[in-house]
Amino acid sequence: MPRFNVATYVKEQKRLREKVVLENRQLKLLQDEISAAAKLKEERNLTGLEKSTEGLITRLDWIINMMTRSASSLQIDNELLQTLIHSANSLGEADKDIYHCYRVGRIFSGERGRPKYNISREQLELYLHYGFSLGKISEMLFVSTKTVRHRIEEFNIKSMAFSDLSNEDLDTVVSEIMREFPNCGSKRMSGFLLARGLQIQQARVREALRRTDPDGVLLRSLQLRTIAR
Repeated sequence: MPRFNVATYVKEQKRLREKVVLENRQLKLLQDEISAAAKLKEERNLTGLEKSTEGLITRLDWIINMMTRSASSLQIDNELLQTLIHSANSLGEADKDIYHCYRVGRIFSGERGRPKYNISREQLELYLHYGFSLGKISEMLFVSTKTVRHRIEEFNIKSMAFSDLSNEDLDTVVSEIMREFPNCGSKRMSGFLLARGLQIQQARVREALRRTDPDGVLLRSLQLRTIAR
């Protein structure tokens, strides 16, 4: 019978506590965004303003993205996710010229100088946790990369270390997940890997899927092209 390792037990309990804290943050952030999207939808129905439509599409896109990435670690209602996707697509068809982006507001402190962007620590930690680059985060928040880097330094957020896993071991884990969740794309696969405590670069996840499920990668690519028209 294996001996009980106190250090390993304490380390695992700490990891589980951190996972719960992160999941609670994810849920809170998603709840806030869904509430904001609902308010924007009501505003759009009352005023018909393009600005309201743009904000609604932006928030729906963000919610869909985060729900898809969180599918493995959170109990995500698939029917709700499909409804959100349908809503976003419908609005997008009606407003094809709208540029989809999540524009953060500014904090007016009353002091001299340009107001600071309203970017929270939780928001940045969540993006970094899911492997977004600084450039991609800046695009989503519609701010400069310099602003994102400065805010990360201001909050003293440490970059998450990627898991040191060989390609062979990664392929084994990916294959196990694919058997349970066939036709799983790279973003969702990243979520499943994170649920197992594995932080893997997106490029490596895509390569592992091409090695272990080449037919599925081709099929999903064709489906995306068909939807995009």
